[in-house]
Amino acid sequence: DALTGYNNRHQFEKRLKETTASSKRQNRPLCCIMSDIDYFKHVNDTYGHAVGDCVLKTIAKTIKKELREEDIASRYGGEEFIFLLPHTKLDEAIVVAERLRKKVEKKKINIEEYNIKDVKEISVTISIGVSEYNKNDKNPENLYKNADSALYKAKETGRNKVIVYQ
Repeated sequence: DALTGYNNRHQFEKRLKETTASSKRQNRPLCCIMSDIDYFKHVNDTYGHAVGDCVLKTIAKTIKKELREEDIASRYGGEEFIFLLPHTKLDEAIVVAERLRKKVEKKKINIEEYNIKDVKEISVTISIGVSEYNKNDKNPENLYKNADSALYKAKETGRNKVIVYQ
């Protein structure tokens, strides 16, 4: 993805197949985190798309610093990011997800260069869904579909939280 430096959706789908196959073959855990910037449309509508792009870049950089080198970061859609965490158990992935959520919540995004009257910085939050790969599942896409389902539950129940797929 040109804006964030993350994998794009096509690359994600390729890496998903490779990572789930590897997890199954090595009998190692694998988790998925799906995140969405809360009220992102409001950011674009209030401050403009240039600020929206700044927010996306800043959040992508903030999250990337919290991931391991082997973790796979992708931009799934407009303001949705998805992360594959190889060799990671569900309880560990929950800790990572909560750490990402807190880092984003605390991040002040400098928008001074956009000359918006009386606004020098803004903050955003993210909602997160977490799922664990089931090696008996014949469809690797269920890993991210389950994380997406948990993400929507996080958004429906108040945002700025982590929900685990059950």
